[in-house]
Amino acid sequence: MLNTVKFFFMKYIFILSLIMVYACSKQVKKSYNAQIEFTQIEHNFGLLPLKKEVECSFEFSNTGEEVLLIYNVETSCGCAVADWQQKPVKPKESSKMTITFDSEHSGMFHKEIKVYYNGTDSPVILQIKGLVEYPE
Repeated sequence: MLNTVKFFFMKYIFILSLIMVYACSKQVKKSYNAQIEFTQIEHNFGLLPLKKEVECSFEFSNTGEEVLLIYNVETSCGCAVADWQQKPVKPKESSKMTITFDSEHSGMFHKEIKVYYNGTDSPVILQIKGLVEYPE
């Protein structure tokens, strides 16, 4: 009886292993033909007070026939943070990305935000700029 249980258990493990190998080996078709279009690629905050957080939004649309996936967003410094819905954007749908800027330092600023997505023109470069007041 113990040998029968061992045989059944080994057979079960073997079949389960085959199913897992098959499932993991399925090829996933990746598309790099998505198209993204921003309504604007630059935002000028103008004159900002020192040590204040401000936000701006960049609206975008999926103008292609493929699902749009934003993989990563990089900012040129830690003073700018990007926030976006991290879910696929279907063709002809729109979404937005919010950029929060912390005006810690006085003077002019010009920052880049690189948006990486599943398209051949990736990344798209957005820009924010402005002038942070000097302390009195």
